[in-house]
Amino acid sequence: MKNVVVFIYSLGGGGAEKVALELASGLRESYEVTVVTLSPVQKYDNLGFDVVSLHIDDLESSALQKFLSIFRLAARFASYCRQNRVDAVISLLSRPNIIAAFAKLLYPKMRLLASEHTTLSSYYGDSFFERVLKKMVSLSYKIADSVVAVSSGIKSDLVENFGVNGKKIEVIYNPIDTQKIRMLSLQPMQRESGDGFVFVTAGRLVESKNYPFLFEAFAALPSFCKLWVLGSGEMERELKFLAVEMGIHERVSFFGFCENPYTYFAAADCFVMSSRLEGLPTVLIEALACSLPVISTDCKSGPREILDGVADMLISGLERAKYGVLVSLDTPKFLSLAMKKMIEEDAVRLEYRAKARERAEFFSKEKSIESYKNIIGV
Repeated sequence: MKNVVVFIYSLGGGGAEKVALELASGLRESYEVTVVTLSPVQKYDNLGFDVVSLHIDDLESSALQKFLSIFRLAARFASYCRQNRVDAVISLLSRPNIIAAFAKLLYPKMRLLASEHTTLSSYYGDSFFERVLKKMVSLSYKIADSVVAVSSGIKSDLVENFGVNGKKIEVIYNPIDTQKIRMLSLQPMQRESGDGFVFVTAGRLVESKNYPFLFEAFAALPSFCKLWVLGSGEMERELKFLAVEMGIHERVSFFGFCENPYTYFAAADCFVMSSRLEGLPTVLIEALACSLPVISTDCKSGPREILDGVADMLISGLERAKYGVLVSLDTPKFLSLAMKKMIEEDAVRLEYRAKARERAEFFSKEKSIESYKNIIGV
């Protein structure tokens, strides 16, 4: 059996981290699989895998420190791959992709599949280090044997803004274990008697998830509505203060990181996502797997593909896509309007609930794993 490494920064609670574990789980029937991380931070169950950590958690380090560590970590990762006779590496996200690419220069025998999970052009500004990192990202994808984009939008971004050859990129959707999600959603979750209509959202509490935008939209809803926020992150304290300032703190509940968010999904009435930036938001697919109606901002990549919008871009402020509602990022009033529609129009809500699981199956784990196996080979 080939020796395959799934390489990511950490297992610290994000969507890509969950994807890394699902990918490793799906591949272990055909390969010897190890999960290698840069940081030992771990919130997810490792599913029985040996998790090898090469570094310490340095998210608080300066841009210069992170930049300088790339070469040292690449040498360390190349040494690990050489010693363990690794045949193939699947790296996830830009920093691991860069490190893995430089490691491949030191250990050319390994096959590198670099996977990108976000629209990178939206992340990089004009500072010196950001321009250098953008060049390094472009170089890393040239070094990689194959490049995986988890959505068509990401593929377009890599071609247009990073000079990656489109023929080298394969779009493979994230592996979603819909059966497991439905099973976990059956675990009981007690709703309070006065909860009324419950919206749920989930994701890291960081700037790109745009929670203030969601709070402003939610504040315009009737007082019987509740909002459940699942996730943790650097903005948690700030968002809790914001909820108090806006007078919605008694209607907004923060549950922190939840290893099983699906029990909350199943107990809620509608899922809502307010992100400014995504790649392929796995959480939308997970919500669909729990038969939840979905509302999402029409951010740069992902939601439109998942919900099957009728055009390439939002023409008005609100669009009833085939599998959910897309709203503009221009103003929270469109998100508020969509949320009111879900509350007041039972037929709309029930229609989306009925079609949700069907759409989730389109992103089945089996399809994704088979596509990765075709690239890795036997």
